[in-house]
Amino acid sequence: MERKGRFRPTVTICVLILAFGQLATAQYGGGAGEPNDPYQIYTAEQMNAIGANPNDWNKHFKLMADIDLSTYTGTEFNIIGTEVTIETTRPLRGPGSDYIALEEVLIPFSGTFDGNGHVVSNLHTPVGMSI
Repeated sequence: MERKGRFRPTVTICVLILAFGQLATAQYGGGAGEPNDPYQIYTAEQMNAIGANPNDWNKHFKLMADIDLSTYTGTEFNIIGTEVTIETTRPLRGPGSDYIALEEVLIPFSGTFDGNGHVVSNLHTPVGMSI
């Protein structure tokens, strides 16, 4: 009887760990970013997250719902395919004397974005910037 009482909390804890592990590794609304399994975009937050992840700008995306970006104003929305600051390592004077530099680089979007018949509305860019 005592054994059965300890089993249930253990199973519950294992299920919670697996569920939170899946959430932590989930990217956007699902998908793997591949041509036959694109990342799925359901929300304005997920759409904004694309612009914050330049390593994903060569991946595949599919809009799964209409997106209203009216809550993002000015520079709050992360524009996809813009200049980003990256860390680079450069040699200073000979081997073993590398230093870290911050550099602005333009990383274009080279993936695909399937609108899937949905609409992105209220995208406003800062003055002087075009997309």
